Amino acid sequence: MTDNRAPRRIRHEVADAVAQMALSLALSVVVAGLFVLLVRLGTR
Repeated sequence: MTDNRAPRRIRHEVADAVAQMALSLALSVVVAGLFVLLVRLGTR
């Protein structure tokens, strides 16, 4: 019983970590995109 539960917990933790990484990467990309757009508009 415990052998089947342990892997599931690990998988859930990994899934949560991956989800957090994806969200952080998405936010960083959006922020970078907005910064680039502001710089381009400012240079013009």
